[in-house]
Amino acid sequence: MKEIPDSMFNSIDIESIEIPNWIDDIDSDAFTNSDLKLISFEKNSSVRRLGIRCFADTYIQKIILPDSLYHLDSYCFYNCSDLHTVELNQNL
Repeated sequence: MKEIPDSMFNSIDIESIEIPNWIDDIDSDAFTNSDLKLISFEKNSSVRRLGIRCFADTYIQKIILPDSLYHLDSYCFYNCSDLHTVELNQNL
């Protein structure tokens, strides 16, 4: 598996995660409605795409998007009212 599938961690009680560098895609609703506050990407991340609503309705405060990322689907951070910082890369 080189992706985090649709709804894999939907509504899970998890506050932080580091995405391994072998993950290519984070699919739709992967973390929606979870207690996620902190997300980071392992060094040399290969994440290319963030799916629709993948982090919607979470408590993320800050995210630094990896250089490998080139596509953000709609509503990735929908209703993330605590989100105050998104650091984009040069590919977006």
